[in-house]
Amino acid sequence: MGSSPPGPGLVHQEIGRDHIVLVGRSDLGPPTPDLPLIVREADSGTQRASRALLQTTGRQIEVGSTEAARRCALEGVGFTLIPERAVAEDVAAGTLLVHPLAGTPLPRSFQAVRLRAAQAGPAARRLWAVLTG
Repeated sequence: MGSSPPGPGLVHQEIGRDHIVLVGRSDLGPPTPDLPLIVREADSGTQRASRALLQTTGRQIEVGSTEAARRCALEGVGFTLIPERAVAEDVAAGTLLVHPLAGTPLPRSFQAVRLRAAQAGPAARRLWAVLTG
């Protein structure tokens, strides 16, 4: 998960860190009010992490996944706040450009999550050990 999950019935541990950046297709130039901001759904870790930044923007289009946001940016639909790992190859290739925005890059952690009361089998225990090791 891209954020700490709510609820006492879950166990979580940070397993990595990333940053959220603002990207747009490189041939579009800097963000303008003419193009919307592509945002993740309200329950996503990206949306929660960037909530304060999103309050300052105008028109928004909500999508259901990081990949959908990435593809919208690649198609020139608008700009998106997205984990930099998700667009690293696009930025390296020059297809997407990271744009400066106050408050970015925004740090974010990734969490391994499991049910507290679940009886994990050997494979699940090994996976948890690998993820959190």
